Amino acid sequence: MNPQQTHPDLWRIVGLTVATPQQEILIHPTDLECVPGEIILLAGLSGVGKTTFLKALSGLLDTGHWRLAGRLLGLPQEIDLAQEGQAIGSLVFQDHALFDDLSAYENILIARDHSTGQPDKPLALLRSLLADIQPQAAVASLSGGQKQRVAIARTLHGTRPLLLLDEPNSGLDAARAEEMIQLLRQLVMATGQVAVITAHHFQALLPHVDRVWFFSRSERTIRALPQVGVAEIMQQLWQDAQTDQAARSTPQEWPELPPPQSPSRAAPMHGRWFAFFLNRYLQQLCFSPLLLVYILLGGVLAGFVSVWFSFQNLPYKDYFGEVLHDDLLAGIGYFQFRVLVPLLTALLLASRNGAIISADIGHRGFAAQFLAMRNMGIPYRLYLGGSILLATLLASGLMFLVCWFISAWISYGTWSFLHPFQPMALWKELFFQNLFLDDSMVPVGLGWVAAKMAASGLAIAVMGLLAGAAEKHSVLDINRGIAQSLIAGTSLVLMIHTIFAFIEFAP
Repeated sequence: MNPQQTHPDLWRIVGLTVATPQQEILIHPTDLECVPGEIILLAGLSGVGKTTFLKALSGLLDTGHWRLAGRLLGLPQEIDLAQEGQAIGSLVFQDHALFDDLSAYENILIARDHSTGQPDKPLALLRSLLADIQPQAAVASLSGGQKQRVAIARTLHGTRPLLLLDEPNSGLDAARAEEMIQLLRQLVMATGQVAVITAHHFQALLPHVDRVWFFSRSERTIRALPQVGVAEIMQQLWQDAQTDQAARSTPQEWPELPPPQSPSRAAPMHGRWFAFFLNRYLQQLCFSPLLLVYILLGGVLAGFVSVWFSFQNLPYKDYFGEVLHDDLLAGIGYFQFRVLVPLLTALLLASRNGAIISADIGHRGFAAQFLAMRNMGIPYRLYLGGSILLATLLASGLMFLVCWFISAWISYGTWSFLHPFQPMALWKELFFQNLFLDDSMVPVGLGWVAAKMAASGLAIAVMGLLAGAAEKHSVLDINRGIAQSLIAGTSLVLMIHTIFAFIEFAP
C-alpha cells in the first residue's frame, strides 16, 4: 500500500446507515475515516451490497423508499446524508453509462457545462486519460478500456469529494488495469479527492491502495482493515462467507431437471417454451388493458365522426335530410365495417404493436440474448418470431371486432342525439341494412375484412421483427429501429388497404 499522502486533512463518515425499501438493514451504523488523496479498496462478498453502498454515497438511492443516515465531517461544511438529494460522491458506473448519442468529447463537455462551482482539474492528467481516443469518436466504437477512461474523465468534472468506481478493472487486461490505477493515483493526489473502488479481482489493485474497507455480509457493517495483503483479505472473505452461510435458513428445494433429450442436429422444440413465449406476447400485443383502451378510443372516434359529420354536413340537409336519411345511415354502417374500422384498427396496431415488437427484439439483440440462445441450441426464431406472428394476427382480428363494436354503439349514441325521437329498432334495421342480407348471420364482405386484417397483422409483425433484428450498437439504434418499424408498418398498412380497396370495390 502507498502511505504517501499530499492532503493530511482527515475526513470522517459518521453513523452511516442504509436500509432497504423493505426496511431491511443493509448497513448498520458505521464510522469510517479517510484522507484526501487516498485510494480505498472496498472488499466484500459478491452481492453483499457494495454497489448499493456507492449509490448511497452518490445520492442515487431513492430517499423516498431507502432510508439513509450519516454525516461527513472534515469538510468546510458538514454534510448530512439523510437530506434528500444529498451526495458526497461522483460515481463511475460499472457499465460506464456513457451517452450513446454523444461523441467521446461531447460526453465530457456536457459534464463540464453542468458541473457546479469552478473545480481546478489537472488538464494534463485528463488528456493523458484520453490520449489514444479521437474526440469525435462514437461511444459504440470505443473499446471497454477507452469507455472507462472517458467515464472517469467525465466524472472528474464533478465537485464532490469522493470519486467512486464500481469494478473499474472489469474487462481490462493486466497492463490496462495497471495503467488505470496509476492514472487514478495521480488524479486523486492532484485533486485531493478520495477514490473508493469496488473490485472482485483486487489482487493487482492492492499494492496501490492506501486503505481497505471490508463490507461484512454477516455483520452488515463496513470496517477498516489494518495494513493487509491478499491472503488476509481472502481469509476475511472466507470467514464472512462461512458465518453468513451458517446464519441462513434452510435453502430452497429446487425441482429436479428433466433428463436431457437424445442429441440431434436440429435444435429441439419444446411446446411448453413456445407456449410460454406465446403467452408473453399475447399479454403484450393482444390482451393488454392499455391496448384495449387504445382501440376503444379509436372506435369512439370512428363512430362519432362518421355519423356526426355525415348528418351535420349533409348538403341542403333541411330539404334532403329526410329523403337521404335511410340510405346515409346504411352507407355509414357499411363504410365503417368494410373500410374505416379495419384501416383505423390496423394503423393503431402498427403504431403500438410495431413499436413494442421492434423494441423487444432490439433489446434482446443488444443484450446478446440471441447469441446466448443460439449458443444453447434454443430455436429462438421459432419461439419469438412464431409467437409474435401468431399474437399479432390474433390481435388484428380481435381488435377489429372490439373497434367495430364500440364504433357501432357510438354511432347509435350519436344518431340518437341527432334524432332523439327515433327508436333503436329503426337504427339497427338501417345501420346493418347493407351488411346482413337475407337474414344471414355473416356480414357481407367479412372475407375481405379478414384478409385485410390478416395481411396488416403480418406486415406489422414482419416490419417489427426486421427493424428489431437489425444490428444494434447502442440504445440509439434501438430507438431508430422503433421509428423505422412505425414508418414501415404504417406505410405497408396503408398500401395494403389501398390495394384491397381497388380490388374489393372495383366496378
